[in-house]
Amino acid sequence: MVCEMNNIRLFYLRISARCILLHARMLGYSFRQAKSEADRGLAGKLRYRIYSQEGYINPLDHPREEMVDKYAPFSEDFVAFFRSRPVGTIRITKDSEHGFPTENLFNIGRLDERQSVLEIGRLVIDPGYRQKKKGNRLIMFGLAYLVFLHSLRSDIQHWVVNMPEGLARSFEQFGACFEQLHQDEPTESHIKARSIIAGYFKRYDLLPYKIDISAVVRKGRTKITK
Repeated sequence: MVCEMNNIRLFYLRISARCILLHARMLGYSFRQAKSEADRGLAGKLRYRIYSQEGYINPLDHPREEMVDKYAPFSEDFVAFFRSRPVGTIRITKDSEHGFPTENLFNIGRLDERQSVLEIGRLVIDPGYRQKKKGNRLIMFGLAYLVFLHSLRSDIQHWVVNMPEGLARSFEQFGACFEQLHQDEPTESHIKARSIIAGYFKRYDLLPYKIDISAVVRKGRTKITK
């Protein structure tokens, strides 16, 4: 009975999402997974441009003006476009010999049930579209929905992320349940991993979270627990 109810809720969620995405398309927005080398390049260059402008990275560390790291072969990118211009991107990363990025940035130990976990990260939105409040929300929704659908098809049960608490709360609209992960003091290896995006850690108080994505299809208000 519970499974049947969840299927019904998922059906109505998809109908509602398609209506929102249709509205976004009418305004000029579109979203897709970066399956081609060209689209992956657009995602990497957009991240580089915004991370450089915001002072999160040292541009000299990226001579190709594109953000690519050791997790790239184990990751998928999704890109938001306004007409033909890329205006947002997000990345999901599966487990590999490198672990999850958050495990290397925070002293949280090793996550369990790794085959049913994906990490979400590298979310960026073009500053020119952050000021357009409706556009900002549509971009976030479109990218999050593509990640959600991809996760369902891959039997993913949880996401792991690191982000400021305020940004975590902004994702409440998507029905995810955030659980703040316990962390110990960072070791030398964690601090070294953070140096790649040192400006980001300097600007924000980042926290590691685990997200139960099954909450998206359950009734009830989203919660952030500590």
